[in-house]
Amino acid sequence: MCELIKRGQVETTWYCNFVCSNQERKKEKNLWVGLMLYTQNTHRLLVVSTECSPSNCQLPSCYCPGTAIPNNMPVSSVPQMVMLTFDDEVSAAFYGYYQRLFRPGRYNPNGCPVRGCLFVSGSGTTYDLVYPLYALGVEIASHSVSHRFPHTWWSGASYKDFVDEAKGMRDNLINQAGVPRSAIKGFRVPFLQLGSDNMYSALYDSGFE
Repeated sequence: MCELIKRGQVETTWYCNFVCSNQERKKEKNLWVGLMLYTQNTHRLLVVSTECSPSNCQLPSCYCPGTAIPNNMPVSSVPQMVMLTFDDEVSAAFYGYYQRLFRPGRYNPNGCPVRGCLFVSGSGTTYDLVYPLYALGVEIASHSVSHRFPHTWWSGASYKDFVDEAKGMRDNLINQAGVPRSAIKGFRVPFLQLGSDNMYSALYDSGFE
């Protein structure tokens, strides 16, 4: 059986890792699930390891990895989910492409129009071009004000840095592009360079979803 070990602790975040020998990996036909319960009062981590099966893992909150299709759905009826997202500026250089891509008349098999999400950064963006895309049904999200270099800066950015960048860009989209506050739910960090607890805390406190 795999051994679940605690690698470290950052505030109330626990990092764990499954360690298996090659022989154990060959013998195991199923993944092992670690159920972790964090008790704030005692700062104890309770771990229960068990084999993933329909008896302890059920939809919609859990599903065991494998090739079986949920709910015995026919292969021909299984939808293929494709997410269209774009990063960085909205400017004249890309505006025509977005209009063609999301033009009226393009529909998914279920009848819904083809849409996507633009993670907009402040550098280079022409804000007058953002709202027409939002009006087409394209989701607009924050991608930072500066999109600053180097990419490693984001891994060490402070709580205030992330508030200024993420919330600041949302404010720009509201005030300069006219996108409603309620419509801007997401943030994508530049270069996908995660910023530890500072980033998550700043996004949570700023009301990102």
